[in-house]
Amino acid sequence: MMQKLSGLSYWEQSLFPEKCDVCIVGGGFTGLWTAFHLSRMQPSLKIVILEAHQLARSASTRNAGFMCYGSPSEILEDIETMGQKKAVKLVRDRMNGLEMIQNLISAEEIDMRPCSRYEYFPKQLSALKDKTFNALDELNALLQNEQCPRPFQPTSKSMGSGMNDSNPLKMRADITINGEGQLNPAKLVHRLNRHIDQAGVTRIESIFVKELKEEENWIQVYTDPALPFKAKKILIATNGLYDRLFPKSEKVKPAKNTVLMLQPDQQIEIEGNFHCDRGYVYFRQVDNSLLIGGGRHWVTDEEYSSELNPLPETERRLLEFARSEIFSDSVKLKKTISWAGTLGVGKEKSPVLQWESDRILSAVRLSGMGVALSPILAQRAAAELINNL
Repeated sequence: MMQKLSGLSYWEQSLFPEKCDVCIVGGGFTGLWTAFHLSRMQPSLKIVILEAHQLARSASTRNAGFMCYGSPSEILEDIETMGQKKAVKLVRDRMNGLEMIQNLISAEEIDMRPCSRYEYFPKQLSALKDKTFNALDELNALLQNEQCPRPFQPTSKSMGSGMNDSNPLKMRADITINGEGQLNPAKLVHRLNRHIDQAGVTRIESIFVKELKEEENWIQVYTDPALPFKAKKILIATNGLYDRLFPKSEKVKPAKNTVLMLQPDQQIEIEGNFHCDRGYVYFRQVDNSLLIGGGRHWVTDEEYSSELNPLPETERRLLEFARSEIFSDSVKLKKTISWAGTLGVGKEKSPVLQWESDRILSAVRLSGMGVALSPILAQRAAAELINNL
């Protein structure tokens, strides 16, 4: 007999299966890509995705839409903190993930395109600039492949500096980064949703998973609103919200990422992606506005939060950065919209793919690189699940 579910109609209740082979907790990029790979590897599997929000709002649809694998200064810092072997593997996984997106998804459907891409060092980062330039040959030797025979090239491309006062930009490009692009992350989520829907995957939004209880042959999934639901295997793909299910774990913690859209009072032309300060600040043009985000390193005491409201101090610092380092003094800027997303971070940037128990697998900690890393991490997660069913 079907249990009564608070607030749901008889017809709505009839949509929910009572059991499945694989339940994926989290309907962002990692969860969707895992369902994508699972449905291709073994079409007969009964797969259910449970997502607490609509549109996977924690991070997947709240980023800058960069198709990137890391700026030189960011990768150099990762080598120092993680070691060369792990850092290089991480970059290669990002590159492979970007290639997988291009091979599997139509560019037109997700506004995907290659673009110019640069690292920019404001004057106050001159020491970091010198350090990074001195390491470029080493980084290129470590990371070059057939797609990117020389990933990073020094450049001195003016975006307005030294030109007449009517030019709205005073920034420049210092290093060219080969092999990047842009996409619409919300359209990518929508496209993946369409694929898994067509493959027969059940996707349920606005369902919060409260607890997982292992039984002899199943895992009972306790949700809000309550569903009579259990699964043979569980994939945890909640990334920055991992600690809600595993509060005692220190592997992953949430970190707030703030993004602003700034409207200048003049026409602007900023082509491509720009990275600054080890990847902590980034910007691009969207329509005639500047999208600028990041700034977690400025508010280290407040960044570890899963709340989706932007931090006023981060907004202030990002606006000041745009005014002082990107635009000339003649340009007036107005904030039109701002938002925040929740990243999954930890002591190092390598993703976590590990079994919490015999039936619960976690695929989390994408460290702000979910667009690039999620297809590869999900492919590995799908293989693990199939091998252990």
